[in-house]
Parts: sequence; structure tokens; C-alpha cells
Amino acid sequence: MNTRVLAALTASAAALRPSEQKVAAFVATDPQAVTRMSISMLAQAAEVSEPTVLRFCRALGYKGFIDFKLGVAGDLGGGTPFVDHDVSPGDDPKTVGGKLFGSSVHQMTRLVDLLDHTALLRAVEVILAANRIDVCGIAQSNFVAADLQHRLVRMGYRAIAMSDTHMQLQAAASLGPEDVAIIMSFAGQIRETIAVAEQARQVGATVIAITRGGSALADVADIVINVDSDEETFVYGSSATRFAHLLAVDILTTMVALRGGKATIERLRRSRLATQDRWIPRVDPEDDEAEPITPDR
Repeated sequence: MNTRVLAALTASAAALRPSEQKVAAFVATDPQAVTRMSISMLAQAAEVSEPTVLRFCRALGYKGFIDFKLGVAGDLGGGTPFVDHDVSPGDDPKTVGGKLFGSSVHQMTRLVDLLDHTALLRAVEVILAANRIDVCGIAQSNFVAADLQHRLVRMGYRAIAMSDTHMQLQAAASLGPEDVAIIMSFAGQIRETIAVAEQARQVGATVIAITRGGSALADVADIVINVDSDEETFVYGSSATRFAHLLAVDILTTMVALRGGKATIERLRRSRLATQDRWIPRVDPEDDEAEPITPDR
């Protein structure tokens, strides 16, 4: 393992306590196993305490154990989740939660590391100038598409999300050169979404694909925001990939808001005020004189 982690181990070896050196020896011997371990599992494997593992991570310059495992996974090529995503029938809720959380963090970190800044900023400029924006996705991607539409509408854009594939095709046929079609797809290999992208391009609209780079959908799009998930097929649903797509939407819409200037911020403020009185006030029971608390959405 000729990596940054190994370099950190080498640089810090003399300063490590004997117990921490036991952790270092295990990591150097089997780094792949470390990416699938919890802190307690590594402590047990190295025959040390959990606080020792935490001190070891910090001695190497990492914020904590999760940050350290991200470093190990990245050094192994960036394609290995730092915990095992595959749940088992015998897993308890805490174990399942830990596995799903770990896989989701890995996919989101991978998205940020691989983000094409140029493509993202091109997408932002196209959206800022758009007359109309169609947002399309099917199955799980449809939920992400609905979130994107909601964010754009709050900023004052003419955006609509459709889940019916025939409606998507018909709407795409009515687009024009000043319009944008944003197509969401986890795999980028679905015939229906590719057909919508092709239809939008035929009428001169700009197609933005939020999908896996190198996919059939990416090949059709004008701009690709690459969400290159390495999550394997999971019978219970691609939760980690979904979170990565939601993060891509967050980044895109945040940049649109920032580049949209004061007018966009004012629209967001007004949209929030428009529904503020729909909330039932929540009063802090510990403070009789406190003002009612209005929760965020």
C-alpha cells in the first residue's frame, strides 16, 4: 500500500505509543479489511481499546475514525466503501443503520471528489438563462427530480417535474432553444429517459443529465453532472446513490441561488413567508415566556 495513509504511518511511527503501533501494524497488513470495520472491530482485531484506535487516527492527522477510513478507502482506489453496505438478516437496527450511513457518506464524498466544476457551472448558467425547465426522472430518480423542481420553483423559475414517461416525451417535444431539460437517472441506461433527452435535443433545448458518467444518457446530454456511484445493486433500494443525487441537486441549486443574486434571495425569502403562517406554533415547555418556535421545513 504505497499511499498517503502509509506515508502518514511512516512519518508518525516514532511518535506512536506501543498500543497505537499495534493498530498501525494491522492497518498496514490488511487495509482492505479496515474499510469494512467499525471502530470496535478494529480495536478487537488489533487487541487494543477503542480510545487507542481514536488516538491513533488523530496521531495520523485525521479528525476521527470515519475520516481515517475515508482516507484508507480513497488510497485503495476510491472504489471501496469504508463499511460493508450489504446488510444481513441477522443485523440489528444499529448495524443496518451504520452500514447504510457509511455507504451513503462514501458515495457523497466520492461525488464531491469527482465533481466536474466546469460542467456544473455551465449547468448553472444555462438554468439562469432558461425560459422553461422540465425535470424528468422515473422510479427513485423521480423523487430526486421532484426535489429539484421544488427548489427551482422557490427561486422563481418555470420548472415542472413529471413522472409519466409519455407526458415527459410530449413535454420535451414542446420545448424550444431557450428551454432546458434536466434528466435524472441513477444508471443512465433507461430507454425512457434517454428517449426524453433525445426528443429535447431534437427541438433545440439544452439537456442536462445528472447521471453516471459514460452512460447512454450521458452520451446524449449537452452537459453531464457526473454522479458516478460505485454502489452495487441492492435489493432494498439504492439509498446511497439516492443521497449522492440529492447532494448533486443541493450543490447545483445552491450555486444557482448564489449566482442569481439578490433577486433570487428575495424570491426565496418570499416563498418561505408565504407558508410560514401554515405552521402550528411549537412552544418551548421549559420557558413560559419564550416566543413560539416555528420549525423549518
